[in-house]
Amino acid sequence: AMSATPETKLIKQNLVLLPIDVVSSEESYEDEYGAAIQSGLSKYFNVFYGSDVERELEKEYSKLDCTAESCNQALAIAFNGELIADGSVSKVPGGYLLKLIITNVLTNERIWSRTQPCEGCNVFKVIPALEELGKSVLIH
Repeated sequence: AMSATPETKLIKQNLVLLPIDVVSSEESYEDEYGAAIQSGLSKYFNVFYGSDVERELEKEYSKLDCTAESCNQALAIAFNGELIADGSVSKVPGGYLLKLIITNVLTNERIWSRTQPCEGCNVFKVIPALEELGKSVLIH
């Protein structure tokens, strides 16, 4: 196995990827869409996604005084991080809109946001496009 030289070793921040927001007709692809974004984001982040995150979300949302803000804060902290990524895939006439927003829940600041059209796309093109979207996130 190749070992990274000290200069290239990136300390990856923890990031929690929320369940992907999709229209009901696309629900069967939600996991694939999420996995694609996760794969892209993994280039720079240590990404938590899937059942662990969903379990933790359920735990937070079962608390009565939970606002979206405080819930996301608790969620990020549960995974030793402060970044939450929120992705959505919307079907529009002639293609798709892919959106990814990253928020620092401690400062409540939106630190990265991009909406990318995928014109004339089908599901086979959306998946690699989502991976690219995840890879394009760069936070200094």
